[in-house]
Amino acid sequence: MSHFQSLRGLALISVIANVAFNALYEHLGLGLENIRTLSDRYHTLFTPAPFAFAIWGAIYLSLTAYAIFALLPSQREITLHDRLAPPFILANVLGSAWIVTFTTDHPALAALVLAANLVVAMALVRRCAIGGGEVPSPHLVLAPFTMLLGWLSVAMIANASEAIVAHGGSAYDTPWAIVMLTVALVLGLLVALRFADGVYLAVLCWASIALAIGQADTSHGFAGFAIGVAVVSGLASLAVIALLIARFGVPRVRPH
Repeated sequence: MSHFQSLRGLALISVIANVAFNALYEHLGLGLENIRTLSDRYHTLFTPAPFAFAIWGAIYLSLTAYAIFALLPSQREITLHDRLAPPFILANVLGSAWIVTFTTDHPALAALVLAANLVVAMALVRRCAIGGGEVPSPHLVLAPFTMLLGWLSVAMIANASEAIVAHGGSAYDTPWAIVMLTVALVLGLLVALRFADGVYLAVLCWASIALAIGQADTSHGFAGFAIGVAVVSGLASLAVIALLIARFGVPRVRPH
């Protein structure tokens, strides 16, 4: 097995280990608290309805599927997977590191870890976009990474808000929350334009719906704005996907 094939194997191991740690961290005897319990301790406008976190299932499933796909014999000569493997592994290591820092009640440190993972996710998206011509369905390969990038962008705002509260500040400022959600929307539109991708916007739509429901009784202004962002991002995502299908047809993975 070559050095690069070994890296691809490590990439698969890293995502499986990260998923396992996410599922079992409370039962490993490490004294780590429940993420949701800690998140509820720091009340912010960026606390979504609980169903929002179900998206991690889709993210981990797509990342695992990609890691398996990269190991298929038909992908052996595709060097893009070799370039993606190091940041892919790092993203999973940072994902587990975030759990440790957050569940030990260090939200500011957790925010720094999350910021580092956001940079890594950006690198994954960029490398995938640059080398996407090597694979038959580049948008299918890109999708797991833009999904990760989209959710980490929203999570970064939420984690930063919690860090502010933990250090004596207030994150119940509706104008600030609206500005932050606007920044996420602008980022989503830029990603859609730069990489011809609608997944980031779909993630933002999901997050905005969860925020609107989660804060409906706290801030009518922010909840209403979140609904507006959900509509805009959802329609923009559908438009990008429709344009891609019209241009390239329905993408298909060809494993053999």
